[in-house]
Amino acid sequence: ELAGYLSDAATSNVPLPGALQSLAADARSPALAEAAASLARQLEAGLPLADALELISVRLPAHIRQMIVAGARSGRL
Repeated sequence: ELAGYLSDAATSNVPLPGALQSLAADARSPALAEAAASLARQLEAGLPLADALELISVRLPAHIRQMIVAGARSGRL
């Protein structure tokens, strides 16, 4: 669910930290809410997306994480 939300936020040109804060506020799953809030905090602190994804409590499969990072680097998340 987090990966899909990241993709949706990127295609709508919404700043990622703000989109993640919205997800954290609206998420039904406490684990997803915490992961989104943590990721938003890491990004706001200036951490690169790849590093921030390593620090969140929700573990994304490696191939999904790599696709997100590649998309962010190319500007086509």
